Amino acid sequence: MPLAVGLPPMYTSTMSVTSHLRKVFEVDQAISGLTSRLQSADRFLAEQQRQLGELDAKVGAVEGESKKQKQLQAGSEKEVALLDAKLEQLREAMGTARTNKEYAVFLTELNTIKAQKDEKEKAQLEMMEKIEASGGQVTALQASQVERRGLVARADSERSARQAEIAGKLEELKAKRELLAKDIGAEHLKLLAELEHRLEENAMAKLYEIDRRNHEWACSSCMRAVPVQSISMILKGQLTRCSNCTCILFADEDQDVGAKKLKKGQTAEQA
Repeated sequence: MPLAVGLPPMYTSTMSVTSHLRKVFEVDQAISGLTSRLQSADRFLAEQQRQLGELDAKVGAVEGESKKQKQLQAGSEKEVALLDAKLEQLREAMGTARTNKEYAVFLTELNTIKAQKDEKEKAQLEMMEKIEASGGQVTALQASQVERRGLVARADSERSARQAEIAGKLEELKAKRELLAKDIGAEHLKLLAELEHRLEENAMAKLYEIDRRNHEWACSSCMRAVPVQSISMILKGQLTRCSNCTCILFADEDQDVGAKKLKKGQTAEQA
Protein backbone atom coordinates (compact mmCIF):
# COMPACT_ATOMS: atom_id res chain seq x y z
CA MET A 1 0.00 0.00 0.00
CA PRO A 2 1.26 3.51 -0.78
CA LEU A 3 2.16 5.75 2.11
CA ALA A 4 0.33 9.08 2.03
CA VAL A 5 -0.04 12.02 4.37
CA GLY A 6 -3.14 14.20 4.25
CA LEU A 7 -2.98 17.85 3.23
CA PRO A 8 -3.69 20.25 6.11
CA PRO A 9 -5.74 23.44 5.59
CA MET A 10 -2.59 25.61 5.31
CA TYR A 11 -1.81 24.19 1.85
CA THR A 12 -4.49 25.95 -0.11
CA SER A 13 -2.32 27.41 -2.88
CA THR A 14 -1.49 25.71 -6.16
CA MET A 15 1.68 24.37 -4.52
CA SER A 16 1.27 21.05 -2.77
CA VAL A 17 2.97 20.08 0.48
CA THR A 18 5.35 17.97 -1.62
CA SER A 19 6.31 21.01 -3.69
CA HIS A 20 6.94 23.03 -0.53
CA LEU A 21 9.02 20.21 0.98
CA ARG A 22 10.94 19.80 -2.25
CA LYS A 23 12.04 23.44 -2.13
CA VAL A 24 13.23 23.00 1.47
CA PHE A 25 14.91 19.71 0.54
CA GLU A 26 16.78 21.35 -2.33
CA VAL A 27 18.05 24.06 0.03
CA ASP A 28 19.04 21.37 2.55
CA GLN A 29 21.01 19.59 -0.16
CA ALA A 30 22.79 22.83 -1.06
CA ILE A 31 23.62 23.42 2.62
CA SER A 32 24.82 19.83 2.92
CA GLY A 33 27.05 20.28 -0.14
CA LEU A 34 28.66 23.39 1.34
CA THR A 35 29.13 21.96 4.83
CA SER A 36 30.50 18.70 3.43
CA ARG A 37 33.31 20.69 1.82
CA LEU A 38 34.13 22.23 5.19
CA GLN A 39 33.84 18.85 6.91
CA SER A 40 36.25 17.41 4.36
CA ALA A 41 38.75 20.16 5.21
CA ASP A 42 38.18 19.49 8.92
CA ARG A 43 38.91 15.79 8.45
CA PHE A 44 42.09 16.52 6.47
CA LEU A 45 43.30 18.96 9.14
CA ALA A 46 42.48 16.50 11.95
CA GLU A 47 44.37 13.71 10.16
CA GLN A 48 47.48 15.88 9.70
CA GLN A 49 47.33 16.89 13.37
CA ARG A 50 46.96 13.24 14.39
CA GLN A 51 50.00 12.22 12.35
CA LEU A 52 52.00 15.13 13.76
CA GLY A 53 51.00 14.04 17.26
CA GLU A 54 52.26 10.52 16.52
CA LEU A 55 55.58 11.92 15.29
CA ASP A 56 55.90 14.08 18.43
CA ALA A 57 55.28 11.02 20.58
CA LYS A 58 57.87 8.97 18.66
CA VAL A 59 60.49 11.72 18.96
CA GLY A 60 59.80 11.96 22.69
CA ALA A 61 60.12 8.19 23.11
CA VAL A 62 63.37 7.94 21.13
CA GLU A 63 64.89 10.96 22.88
CA GLY A 64 63.86 9.48 26.24
CA GLU A 65 65.53 6.17 25.42
CA SER A 66 68.65 7.98 24.18
CA LYS A 67 68.83 9.99 27.40
CA LYS A 68 68.52 6.77 29.40
CA GLN A 69 71.36 5.15 27.41
CA LYS A 70 73.58 8.21 27.95
CA GLN A 71 72.96 8.05 31.69
CA LEU A 72 73.82 4.34 31.72
CA GLN A 73 76.94 5.04 29.69
CA ALA A 74 78.04 7.77 32.10
CA GLY A 75 77.54 5.39 35.02
CA SER A 76 79.47 2.67 33.20
CA GLU A 77 82.38 5.04 32.51
CA LYS A 78 82.65 5.78 36.23
CA GLU A 79 82.66 2.05 37.00
CA VAL A 80 85.42 1.45 34.43
CA ALA A 81 87.47 4.28 35.96
CA LEU A 82 87.16 2.61 39.38
CA LEU A 83 88.21 -0.73 37.90
CA ASP A 84 91.22 0.93 36.26
CA ALA A 85 92.22 2.36 39.65
CA LYS A 86 91.94 -1.10 41.23
CA LEU A 87 94.02 -2.62 38.45
CA GLU A 88 96.73 -0.04 39.02
CA GLN A 89 96.72 -0.79 42.75
CA LEU A 90 96.97 -4.53 42.09
CA ARG A 91 99.87 -4.07 39.68
CA GLU A 92 101.71 -2.09 42.33
CA ALA A 93 100.91 -4.74 44.93
CA MET A 94 102.15 -7.52 42.64
CA GLY A 95 105.45 -5.67 42.35
CA THR A 96 105.91 -5.87 46.10
CA ALA A 97 104.63 -9.43 46.59
CA ARG A 98 106.89 -11.38 48.97
CA THR A 99 105.86 -14.91 47.97
CA ASN A 100 104.65 -16.72 44.87
CA LYS A 101 101.39 -17.52 46.64
CA GLU A 102 100.75 -13.88 47.43
CA TYR A 103 101.59 -12.98 43.81
CA ALA A 104 99.19 -15.64 42.53
CA VAL A 105 96.36 -14.19 44.66
CA PHE A 106 97.00 -10.71 43.24
CA LEU A 107 97.16 -12.11 39.72
CA THR A 108 93.84 -13.93 40.09
CA GLU A 109 92.17 -10.79 41.36
CA LEU A 110 93.77 -8.78 38.54
CA ASN A 111 92.39 -11.13 35.86
CA THR A 112 88.95 -11.04 37.47
CA ILE A 113 88.87 -7.25 37.39
CA LYS A 114 90.15 -7.22 33.79
CA ALA A 115 87.26 -9.49 32.78
CA GLN A 116 84.79 -7.18 34.54
CA LYS A 117 86.32 -4.19 32.76
CA ASP A 118 86.08 -5.95 29.37
CA GLU A 119 82.36 -6.61 30.00
CA LYS A 120 81.78 -3.00 30.96
CA GLU A 121 83.61 -1.70 27.89
CA LYS A 122 81.68 -4.08 25.62
CA ALA A 123 78.43 -2.82 27.15
CA GLN A 124 79.62 0.74 26.60
CA LEU A 125 80.15 0.07 22.89
CA GLU A 126 76.62 -1.32 22.61
CA MET A 127 75.27 1.75 24.39
CA MET A 128 77.19 4.03 22.03
CA GLU A 129 75.71 2.21 19.02
CA LYS A 130 72.21 2.61 20.46
CA ILE A 131 72.83 6.29 21.16
CA GLU A 132 74.07 6.84 17.59
CA ALA A 133 71.09 4.93 16.18
CA SER A 134 68.73 6.98 18.35
CA GLY A 135 70.37 10.16 17.09
CA GLY A 136 69.76 9.06 13.49
CA GLN A 137 66.15 8.22 14.30
CA VAL A 138 65.57 11.58 15.96
CA THR A 139 67.07 13.42 12.98
CA ALA A 140 64.82 11.55 10.54
CA LEU A 141 61.76 12.01 12.73
CA GLN A 142 62.47 15.71 13.19
CA ALA A 143 62.65 16.11 9.42
CA SER A 144 59.26 14.39 9.19
CA GLN A 145 57.97 16.71 11.90
CA VAL A 146 58.97 19.77 9.89
CA GLU A 147 57.25 18.36 6.81
CA ARG A 148 54.12 17.42 8.77
CA ARG A 149 53.95 20.83 10.47
CA GLY A 150 53.95 22.34 6.99
CA LEU A 151 51.02 20.10 6.02
CA VAL A 152 49.17 21.03 9.22
CA ALA A 153 49.68 24.73 8.47
CA ARG A 154 48.49 24.27 4.90
CA ALA A 155 45.46 22.23 6.00
CA ASP A 156 44.57 24.84 8.61
CA SER A 157 44.89 27.62 6.02
CA GLU A 158 42.74 25.73 3.51
CA ARG A 159 40.14 25.04 6.18
CA SER A 160 39.97 28.72 7.13
CA ALA A 161 39.76 29.76 3.48
CA ARG A 162 36.98 27.26 2.81
CA GLN A 163 35.06 28.43 5.87
CA ALA A 164 35.35 32.05 4.74
CA GLU A 165 34.36 31.05 1.22
CA ILE A 166 31.11 29.37 2.20
CA ALA A 167 30.16 31.50 5.21
CA GLY A 168 28.13 34.08 3.28
CA LYS A 169 26.41 31.53 1.04
CA LEU A 170 25.66 29.30 4.00
CA GLU A 171 23.97 32.09 5.93
CA GLU A 172 21.99 33.00 2.83
CA LEU A 173 20.79 29.41 2.40
CA LYS A 174 19.89 29.07 6.08
CA ALA A 175 17.82 32.26 5.87
CA LYS A 176 16.11 30.98 2.73
CA ARG A 177 15.31 27.67 4.40
CA GLU A 178 13.88 29.41 7.43
CA LEU A 179 11.63 31.45 5.15
CA LEU A 180 10.48 28.40 3.18
CA ALA A 181 9.86 26.42 6.37
CA LYS A 182 7.25 28.97 7.47
CA ASP A 183 4.92 27.66 4.76
CA ILE A 184 5.16 24.05 5.96
CA GLY A 185 3.53 22.32 8.90
CA ALA A 186 5.73 21.19 11.79
CA GLU A 187 4.79 17.54 11.28
CA HIS A 188 5.91 17.62 7.66
CA LEU A 189 9.18 19.35 8.50
CA LYS A 190 9.78 16.71 11.17
CA LEU A 191 9.10 13.96 8.62
CA LEU A 192 11.55 15.50 6.15
CA ALA A 193 14.22 15.83 8.85
CA GLU A 194 13.79 12.19 9.84
CA LEU A 195 14.05 11.03 6.23
CA GLU A 196 17.11 13.22 5.58
CA HIS A 197 18.78 11.77 8.66
CA ARG A 198 18.06 8.22 7.54
CA LEU A 199 18.14 8.41 3.75
CA GLU A 200 20.29 11.54 3.28
CA GLU A 201 20.16 12.67 -0.39
CA ASN A 202 17.49 10.04 -1.11
CA ALA A 203 14.95 11.52 1.31
CA MET A 204 12.96 12.73 -1.71
CA ALA A 205 13.00 10.99 -5.08
CA LYS A 206 11.69 11.83 -8.51
CA LEU A 207 9.52 9.36 -10.40
CA TYR A 208 11.51 7.36 -12.92
CA GLU A 209 9.88 6.59 -16.25
CA ILE A 210 9.72 2.91 -17.15
CA ASP A 211 6.95 2.96 -19.76
CA ARG A 212 4.85 6.12 -20.05
CA ARG A 213 2.50 4.45 -22.54
CA ASN A 214 1.48 1.91 -19.89
CA HIS A 215 1.72 4.29 -16.92
CA GLU A 216 4.68 2.43 -15.47
CA TRP A 217 6.83 4.53 -13.14
CA ALA A 218 9.42 3.68 -10.48
CA CYS A 219 10.98 5.34 -7.46
CA SER A 220 14.31 6.72 -8.68
CA SER A 221 15.82 6.04 -5.24
CA CYS A 222 15.20 2.30 -4.92
CA MET A 223 13.88 1.64 -8.47
CA ARG A 224 10.85 -0.20 -7.09
CA ALA A 225 7.74 0.16 -9.26
CA VAL A 226 5.26 2.78 -8.01
CA PRO A 227 1.59 1.64 -7.98
CA VAL A 228 -0.96 3.54 -10.06
CA GLN A 229 -2.77 4.51 -6.84
CA SER A 230 0.38 6.28 -5.65
CA ILE A 231 0.71 8.08 -8.99
CA SER A 232 -2.89 9.26 -8.59
CA MET A 233 -2.14 10.61 -5.09
CA ILE A 234 0.93 12.47 -6.36
CA LEU A 235 -1.16 14.08 -9.10
CA LYS A 236 -3.73 15.16 -6.50
CA GLY A 237 -1.02 16.93 -4.51
CA GLN A 238 -1.00 14.45 -1.65
CA LEU A 239 2.27 13.77 0.12
CA THR A 240 3.11 10.26 -1.06
CA ARG A 241 5.95 8.03 0.04
CA CYS A 242 7.55 5.04 -1.62
CA SER A 243 6.14 1.85 -0.12
CA ASN A 244 9.61 0.27 -0.30
CA CYS A 245 12.26 2.81 0.76
CA THR A 246 9.74 5.27 2.33
CA CYS A 247 11.20 8.37 0.62
CA ILE A 248 8.85 11.17 -0.48
CA LEU A 249 7.98 10.86 -4.17
CA PHE A 250 7.52 13.75 -6.59
CA ALA A 251 7.12 14.31 -10.31
CA ASP A 252 8.31 17.14 -12.53
CA GLU A 253 5.78 18.91 -14.73
CA ASP A 254 7.59 17.91 -17.92
CA GLN A 255 7.26 14.22 -17.05
CA ASP A 256 3.57 14.23 -18.07
CA VAL A 257 2.80 11.65 -15.39
CA GLY A 258 -0.94 12.33 -15.71
CA ALA A 259 -1.16 11.44 -19.40
CA LYS A 260 -3.89 8.98 -20.31
CA LYS A 261 -2.91 5.36 -20.62
CA LEU A 262 -2.80 4.46 -24.31
CA LYS A 263 -4.56 1.46 -25.70
CA LYS A 264 -2.62 -1.03 -27.72
CA GLY A 265 -1.75 0.50 -31.06
CA GLN A 266 -3.05 3.93 -30.07
CA THR A 267 -0.82 6.97 -30.50
CA ALA A 268 -0.63 10.03 -28.21
CA GLU A 269 -2.45 12.10 -30.89
CA GLN A 270 -5.35 9.63 -30.94
CA ALA A 271 -5.74 9.62 -27.13
